[in-house]
Amino acid sequence: MISFSYPIVLFLIPIVLTIWYVFFREKFWSIYPNPLIAKYLKNPKIIYFLWVTRSILVSLIFLILIWTSITRQVTTRNKIPQDIMIIFDISLSMLAEDISPNRIEVAKSVVRDFISSRTSDRIGLIIFAGKPFVSIPFSTDYSGIKNVVSWLSPYLIRQDLPGLSWTNIWDAILLANMNHSGSKSPEKSVILLTDGRANVWIDPIIAAQESEQSHIKIYTIGIGS
Repeated sequence: MISFSYPIVLFLIPIVLTIWYVFFREKFWSIYPNPLIAKYLKNPKIIYFLWVTRSILVSLIFLILIWTSITRQVTTRNKIPQDIMIIFDISLSMLAEDISPNRIEVAKSVVRDFISSRTSDRIGLIIFAGKPFVSIPFSTDYSGIKNVVSWLSPYLIRQDLPGLSWTNIWDAILLANMNHSGSKSPEKSVILLTDGRANVWIDPIIAAQESEQSHIKIYTIGIGS
């Protein structure tokens, strides 16, 4: 961007050039005291070249006199921090070894890589099987969150007890919505990692519709072959 300390002086440039052109410019076939100058100024091309050169020099002098300053304007787009709730399926089927070494280890690796790519977002963690539990509320302690993710196991929930086994996605999404309800972030999202379909309680689509009404985006990642 070019800025001038005294931009009004710019109007003098065309005035000075006009006065010079009308009253002081060289005329063709004029007689000059210096024979060498007179010889070359008989060529119209030389005359035109001289006019252009002088015009440029006059413009440069004026620009220097009015303290021209050239500045670079850089526009940056600030990324809006998000509140992201990760819903992590730790049902017993996540121990399946159809992908190496098993489903839950692959899922944990994916989550850790994702967290490493964040810079200012708040991240929370919900684990679930037959019931969901908030493992980590929204936080920017990325190293702490990754440590918790590394320790995730199906045995964190007593899935041998009634109501704590299977895959209850509906309750997990509702719990994520509840945690987002107190968030002031304009960008809210849920990342659901699971290895299967919901097989207990209500259709999770109903909970997802509630998320949509609350402007919460849901991204799903399927784990398994």
